[in-house]
Amino acid sequence: MPGFNCTNALFEDRDGDLWIGLFDAGLVELRDAPFACFGKPEGLAANVVWGGVEDADGSVWMGADNGDLNRLIDGKVETYNARNEFPKLTAHAFLRGRDGSVWVGFRHGRIQVYHDPHNQNNAIHALLEDAQGNLWLGAYGSGVARFKAGRFEHVTNSGQVTAIAQGPDGALWIGTDGDGVSRLRNGKTVTYTARNGLVNDHVVAVYADPQGAVWVGTMSGGLNRIRDGRITSWSADQGLFDDTVGNILEDDFGNLWISCDRGVFRVSKRELNDYAAGRVRSIHSLAFGTGKGCVRGNASTAAPEARGRPKMGGCGSGP
Repeated sequence: MPGFNCTNALFEDRDGDLWIGLFDAGLVELRDAPFACFGKPEGLAANVVWGGVEDADGSVWMGADNGDLNRLIDGKVETYNARNEFPKLTAHAFLRGRDGSVWVGFRHGRIQVYHDPHNQNNAIHALLEDAQGNLWLGAYGSGVARFKAGRFEHVTNSGQVTAIAQGPDGALWIGTDGDGVSRLRNGKTVTYTARNGLVNDHVVAVYADPQGAVWVGTMSGGLNRIRDGRITSWSADQGLFDDTVGNILEDDFGNLWISCDRGVFRVSKRELNDYAAGRVRSIHSLAFGTGKGCVRGNASTAAPEARGRPKMGGCGSGP
């Protein structure tokens, strides 16, 4: 991939293609055939892309570091800013609702057309629509709020929230920068930190898989799995490509796709589970970075090893 390979966003479109937002190098589409890269030469407002989502029409929305929003539609880039009545604020989190609406979380507490009066100075880093259709948002400095019937209800009023996911049992998993990850269900909270086995408390991403395991990515600490209350962790020492785990998606073949400070890598969930059970001594990562077939615009270089399409899970901020 171009630039520094430091990734800010990871999301999937309806065709199963993977979109990667890069630091200072624009946007990359990783697909069955070629990679395609989009940056300022293709019309992006800035080369730093903080998050993105595909809308019901197949357009890709993304946040630029200069405060503009970009929309990629039919290979063309549109820009939205104050001229289109959008706030001149950097967008950090994106979510497509079940009704097709696109929710955007900005710095300073702005979310789409709604404004939370308790969250005026804190960046929104995480958005989640739960199984009941409620919207949850996590802010860096003011905790977690639920948006229901046109009003915000604060569940926690503090904490630097970076990610929110929902498990198959309905529990919410809330990742924070400095306070680990917490499980919230029926008003009761259980917190996992370095004191009880988490590799460190600076959580960047949370993914709850269909089998009930929760995968927690940390800053410079590797990957954690929480299952049945027990924590297992992996780092570069066990075969992870990088110790910073930014976003986590799972594909149809049981692989985890993980963004990091050096690009994107793929690791088998079966292999991770085998390691945790003591059946193997190490794991293997397939990395995608500089020189892995990225071209600008319409691509022509094949990347057959990228096949195995991701399906969306509960990823957090990076958007």
